[in-house]
Amino acid sequence: VSQSRYMGATNSGYNGVYRVESVINANSFTVRLPFVPPAATATGTITIRTPNQNIKISGGILNQNGSNNTLDLTDKYNNNALVMYGVYDLTLNDVTIRDSRKYGWMIAAVTKFTWNDVHFENTISPGSDGVHIHGPAFVVNGRGVTGTTGDDMVSLTIGDYAEWELSGIS
Repeated sequence: VSQSRYMGATNSGYNGVYRVESVINANSFTVRLPFVPPAATATGTITIRTPNQNIKISGGILNQNGSNNTLDLTDKYNNNALVMYGVYDLTLNDVTIRDSRKYGWMIAAVTKFTWNDVHFENTISPGSDGVHIHGPAFVVNGRGVTGTTGDDMVSLTIGDYAEWELSGIS
C-alpha cells in the first residue's frame, strides 16, 4: 500500500501527513508516525485525505505584485504569494518570492519538506514573514534563506489559525 495520507483526529497530537503501511480492513489501517505518539490514544473521528505528493519547484521568480493588490486580513490564503497545505515530500530550490501582501510562503500540514536558496524581495507594507510554517510539520530541512521581509525570515508558529497546530519540527 505505502501511500501518504493527511489525517486529522479529535486528539490533535495525531494530526499530520503520514505514510499508510497497511490496510487491515474497511475500518482499520496502520500508519508510520515520524514521532513518538502522545500518551493518549487517538479518539473521535479521523478524517483522511490523500495529500499532494512529490512537489518540486526549482528556479524562477514568483511575484505576487502585492503593491497592486488589496490586503484583506480576513483572507488567510490570497494575501500570500505561495500556499502549500497537506503535502508529503515538498521541495523548493533557487526561487525568489517578491512583493507578497502577507507571507511569502505559507506551509501547513507537511511531512518531508526541504528548501534550498530561497530569496525574498518584499518591500511593500505591511508585508510579513518569508517562510511561515504552521503545523503539523515533520522532517523539515532548510538552508539559504536571504532577502527582505516585513517581519521574520522564517517563522515556526503554534497556531495563527485555530485549525492548524504546530508539532514535531525536527
